[in-house]
Amino acid sequence: MPNEIKDRRFERLRRSIDLLRTFDKEIPGQVISVFFYVCSRNGCKTTPMPKDLGLAQSSISRCTDWLSDYHRLGKPGMGLIVKKRDPMDQRVKRLWLTPKGELVKQQIEELLSDV
Repeated sequence: MPNEIKDRRFERLRRSIDLLRTFDKEIPGQVISVFFYVCSRNGCKTTPMPKDLGLAQSSISRCTDWLSDYHRLGKPGMGLIVKKRDPMDQRVKRLWLTPKGELVKQQIEELLSDV
């Protein structure tokens, strides 16, 4: 049967990606990776991200812009993260989930749970 779900884990993962696509139907996989990264390390520094995700620093910057309030293409961002300067070192940026981002994270966690 073609519509039969073979592996519920992948179906839950697909639904979590679809949740992110409600903000932008053309969201790239790199943006999704960066969002998941911030979800798992809220308050993280941006400096280790290129190595950890295998992306160029310029890609990280574009992805974080997409996820924040401002999108480089002149349209609104997704509003899921906020960039803040580290109070101990103003050269360092940290990424935090916004309340909206926390809600999306919680919805994704519920989708991915085995319950």
